[in-house]
Order: sequence, then C-alpha cells, then structure tokens
Amino acid sequence: MEALDLSLGFHESTGTGRNPIGERLEPNFMLRRVFSQPMEQMLALGCFCGGGVLARHPKLRVAFLEANCSWLPWLLWRLDEAWELDGDVFAPDLQQKPSDYFKRQCRVSIEPDEVIASNVIEQVGSNYLVFSTDYPHVDSRYPEAVNYFLRLPLSAENKRKILWDNCMSYYAMAA
Repeated sequence: MEALDLSLGFHESTGTGRNPIGERLEPNFMLRRVFSQPMEQMLALGCFCGGGVLARHPKLRVAFLEANCSWLPWLLWRLDEAWELDGDVFAPDLQQKPSDYFKRQCRVSIEPDEVIASNVIEQVGSNYLVFSTDYPHVDSRYPEAVNYFLRLPLSAENKRKILWDNCMSYYAMAA
C-alpha cells in the first residue's frame, strides 16, 4: 500500500477479528457497541504506532474510523509514556515517540455529535481528525449527520480541516 500510495482505513465492527472485546459483552449489544469499536481501534492504533509498523513504513497513511476520537489524547500519552519507560527493550526500532508516528501518518474520525472532541483538538490538534457518519448504522445520525457536526462548538477553520483538508491529505489528493 505504501508503494502504491494508497491509504489504509480501519473500521472495527462488533464481531470482527480474533477474540474481539465485544464477545465478552454478549448478549448486551449496547455495551458491545460502546466498548468494542473504540477499544479495538485503540488496540490497532497502538500496534501501528508503538509496534513499529509506521516506523517501517514511513509513507503509509492510516485512518481509524467510526469509533469516536475522544480517547485519542489519553492513548497517545499512554503510548509515549510506555515508550519512555520500556521502549529501549520492547520497541528498539522506534526512533521517535509513538505519538510522532501518529502525527506523521494517521487520522482518527470524529462522530457527528461528538461534543467532547473539542478536548482532542485542544490537546492534539485538528490536523488528525476526519469526519465520518457510520451510515447506515443506528448511531449514524442519518440523515442529519452533517448538520449535527456543523453544530459542534468548533471553529470554522477546524470544521473545514475535518470535513475537507484532512481528508484530502489522507487520500493524497491535491486541493
């Protein structure tokens, strides 16, 4: 994918992969959706940033989609902390903090009504967020998803980045 200049996007579901977190919460689909989607995405992001995938593939672009973004500041902080404490032993190939690899190569999607995403922008910045609706699922806010997003307490500049600029750079498209 890196050689072909293609972007990679992950969309976790409630029943994909081996031993998914959501299986532990059966039969409660509400809790399954609450936990499985963001936690599976957090695991994938952590493995890409802290496990050396992005270090080995510096031009690969990766997005973690439709699982909220509000967990991002904590996860990047935790990855960096672990790298500082144990990176010399468990991540010797990483020449930079995991958050640096994230900022160089990754995007995470914001949900249409994710009001607390303003904390992500304050702590990490808006350059790493893209918009997603999760259509046609029940939590998609369809057909008003864009209107929900436009009502978020974000600046016009951040909304433009999230809706347009960051998507263009993720897909390596010229503006």
